[in-house]
Amino acid sequence: MSDKIEKPIRLPQKIAQILTQRIRDGELSPSENLPTEKKLSEMFDVSRSVVREAISILKYDGLVDTKQGVGCFVSKQPNMGSFRISKESLKKKERLRSLFELRMYVESAAAELASANRDDSHLKIMSDSLDIIKSEIDAGRPASENGIAADMMFHQALSDATKNYYFHQMVQFLNENLRITIEAGRINSSKVERMPEKVHQEHLKIYEAVRGRDVISANKAMKNHILASAARLGLVIGTDSISRPGLVSDMIS
Repeated sequence: MSDKIEKPIRLPQKIAQILTQRIRDGELSPSENLPTEKKLSEMFDVSRSVVREAISILKYDGLVDTKQGVGCFVSKQPNMGSFRISKESLKKKERLRSLFELRMYVESAAAELASANRDDSHLKIMSDSLDIIKSEIDAGRPASENGIAADMMFHQALSDATKNYYFHQMVQFLNENLRITIEAGRINSSKVERMPEKVHQEHLKIYEAVRGRDVISANKAMKNHILASAARLGLVIGTDSISRPGLVSDMIS
């Protein structure tokens, strides 16, 4: 008998699995609108940020689409994304480092574009996400389900703000594949005094730059955030000029 303990399925994944099965079984037909975010939140007795993350999983899998003014609906031809990364491969430090490195360059460029293209609706979601993260930190729950879902929601809103379909898809893809490590990073950070607050400040700097339409600062703030996130997991990423130990240690000291 194996002593291995399986990691419990997180709430957003569980909800996504239930909705996926309903789509596969035909209970939700192509082009049919999904229940509203509020209704799903009540149906599953979870926060709206958890529902948003579950919907983002369905979007990544090609099962649902969203349109402004229409809401979220089942894709006409629901199918799974073709580019996949196995969880086993991410157990190798070099593969994980490479994926974080890709995330840094993609998301820093996305932050730059978002700062130019964002509108008030994107800022509202980002601000709401930051409020949830802060309230969870203040309540002594920096690594809670709601806090992690809000973190994911922040990055998804930023990718939406680029108003570029492929940037949105790529950011979503990277965050979906790095969810476990992002969660591990939050748990590790929660054990270090004042670290959750520092992580929150990293997000605030990104938000302020995007709100101020400062494309250079937005790019730099996101790049610094991903560098620090990687460093918290013991990963050194990027070129020599931006990943020298002094710079990373300065950001997380």
